Amino acid sequence: MFPLVLLHWQKYQQKMMDTLKAVGEGLVMAGDGRHDSMGHSAKYGAYTMFCCNLSKIVHFSLIQRNVAGSSSAMEYLGFQRCFAYLSDCGIKISTFISDRHTSTAKHMREKLKQVVHYFDLSHLKKSMFIFATTCTVNLFMDPAMCQPLVVLENYQYNCT
Repeated sequence: MFPLVLLHWQKYQQKMMDTLKAVGEGLVMAGDGRHDSMGHSAKYGAYTMFCCNLSKIVHFSLIQRNVAGSSSAMEYLGFQRCFAYLSDCGIKISTFISDRHTSTAKHMREKLKQVVHYFDLSHLKKSMFIFATTCTVNLFMDPAMCQPLVVLENYQYNCT
């Protein structure tokens, strides 16, 4: 049964790559990783690439912790594998959207300068919430600094 599923996926993916090549320039991709368990004890991870132009998943990579070295490195390895596969297929990505994973951001900043990199708003909101919580707990911080966060959160909901 598995070889049949694999063959179907490979044919489907080849058609998808042909469609992406036909689109040409201006491809917007989004990527994110998921783990089999929360925290730093995950054994398996999957990184998925989503094409925003076609609204379809175009590639994914499965990663095991012992291959990546640690559970936190699995997402970055999946990102590298997916980008390498799409590049090898001749896909030209102009814009990439991801979470705020530091290794991915550094890779985009240093090695893929030609690709515009944006952060996903839902992950940005989590960071704003953590900062706002720290801001309200910290008695030495000026409360006026926390006010723009409420405006940004409302702006995010209005944009999505």
